[in-house]
Amino acid sequence: MRDDLLSAEGTPARSTNLLGRGAAWCCAIVTASLLMVSGPVGCGDDTGPNVLAKSKDGWELTERDLAARFNEVYPDYPYETASLDERKLFLRNVVNNDVLVEVAKSEIPELAWPASRRIRVETEEFLVNQMFQELMGGKKVSDEDLAKVRAQLGKEMRLHRIVPTNEEVAQICYEALLDGMPFDEAYQQYGLHTDEIRTNFDTGWVTADKVPFEMVTELFLSGRQPGDIIPPTRTTKGVWIVQIMDERDIELDPKQTRRVDTVIRFLCYGDSVEASRDRLSADSGFDTFPQNFPVINQCFNAYWDSMSKEQPRANANVYMSWKSPAWLLPPEARDLPIYTFYGDTGTAYDFMEELNATNTLNWPSGSDRESRSNEIRMRVRQYFLRKEAERRGIDKRPEYQRFVEKSTDEAYLDDYFDRVASKGVVVTPDEALAELEARPEVYRSGERVAFGYVAFAPGDREKAESFAERTKGMNYFDWKNEARDLSEQDSTVVYRRDTGMIELEMPLRNEFLAPLVEIAKGLETGDLTDVLPIDDEGFAIVRCNYRRHTKPYPKEVGLPMAEARVREQKVDEKIGAILEDAMKRRGIEVFPERLTVLSPADAKSASSPS
Repeated sequence: MRDDLLSAEGTPARSTNLLGRGAAWCCAIVTASLLMVSGPVGCGDDTGPNVLAKSKDGWELTERDLAARFNEVYPDYPYETASLDERKLFLRNVVNNDVLVEVAKSEIPELAWPASRRIRVETEEFLVNQMFQELMGGKKVSDEDLAKVRAQLGKEMRLHRIVPTNEEVAQICYEALLDGMPFDEAYQQYGLHTDEIRTNFDTGWVTADKVPFEMVTELFLSGRQPGDIIPPTRTTKGVWIVQIMDERDIELDPKQTRRVDTVIRFLCYGDSVEASRDRLSADSGFDTFPQNFPVINQCFNAYWDSMSKEQPRANANVYMSWKSPAWLLPPEARDLPIYTFYGDTGTAYDFMEELNATNTLNWPSGSDRESRSNEIRMRVRQYFLRKEAERRGIDKRPEYQRFVEKSTDEAYLDDYFDRVASKGVVVTPDEALAELEARPEVYRSGERVAFGYVAFAPGDREKAESFAERTKGMNYFDWKNEARDLSEQDSTVVYRRDTGMIELEMPLRNEFLAPLVEIAKGLETGDLTDVLPIDDEGFAIVRCNYRRHTKPYPKEVGLPMAEARVREQKVDEKIGAILEDAMKRRGIEVFPERLTVLSPADAKSASSPS
């Protein structure tokens, strides 16, 4: 199943979810005999030159309509710059999508509960996003604003930091610093000494995009000088106490400029959104009752415990989504208050009913009580913002109605594939085996590598080469101990014993590792590199701990994958026949030869289908 609409040979494939899983599947099986013919099919042509497709019952699709649809799917890739092949392919897919939506709605009188819930989730997210726009008051960051703040952020700082275990310890530490305790001594006594924190006591030279957002104003926009100590500040990475060691002006490169501009936009939006949200909460009487959250936490524990028993495999069908909050909540807990706004108090039962209606399979699942309570609080605020959006009439606006129509079409397509198109499709063991044997290059494990590294700050090449020379020829365990000892003695050296297995064909979760992974790709188990430069991040020595090359999956693993692929192909063929029949009955005609390139003004003005 493909998820791209533009995938003609020689053109870029761009991902989109506008048309839903069903439509994306539909796009993969479009029949050339229907739409990519040299001339129209169906009845005679008696339409104007701008009509690209029509049916005998009066439906028409003009190039203006097509441009509007294209610009909605690919806002960063305007219709007027698309090639003729791309426009033809998009025309074909749009017609197929519209026809299949009509077929789905005619054959499915009511959507199944999962599809209905999906609409509710997506429309809620739309309303909440619109509320955030309202809270920002449509505020935009002008080029002048960007230039002004960028000038202030056009420098880098060298910092020492302490991350205490909690805010109480942080305050004790800060007072000790004010009383004259040396910063490094306070770090040893009050700091949280994880591997990351220990090896980054000295952050080296950092720009505004390299520190937590909450620290940017204090460090870069407050006029502080080297030697100043920043009071304890809660960040997304713990409570930070920072001392500025040095600073210098720099010329931001294009990559840094883009990242810093993102920080600036957050700075400009943040105060506006927070202040507006606080006013909204005060005006509405919004509040929560966290003392009653534990009873809901107990429900989630029961839910996930039962889920693990009923669904032992992660990719198995979900069996518990139908179970209602009445099954989870004890009777004595149903009336406990959880939230209130505009004079209405929501009980534990109200909260669970609301959650069950929208987001059952993503119920709070944090690893501890605090994180799970934060998820509950976030879910309550999400519900509040949706209700506030409805109170303001955002759900009556044309753009919301268009979004609901789009979500409904997507849900019908997905439901149609699940309940109709896939029904009755059977794959025999022989067919799955034939697929597995015919395409061995598909059913193989990916390349994987696990490695350790020692990283040195920019300007520390001599230190890196000294370490490399001193440890040359050491066995793995001695080398590991030397690297660990160096990182504990020198806070500018970062040592990581093992990254764990990294799938080389999958996106990386940690961008910092990207240049190291490129190095590790060329290593075999036990290989050790010389000192290598890592972009502008410094230098590194990489040791390959384990390398696993691609190899065929065992038959018990490959056969289910082959069966799924054959099933998909059969469903594609079934949908192709359904489309062909529907198009003949409707008398669909398509005129790809009429495609032109609209002027930029006409293409941009095509904001919605006719």
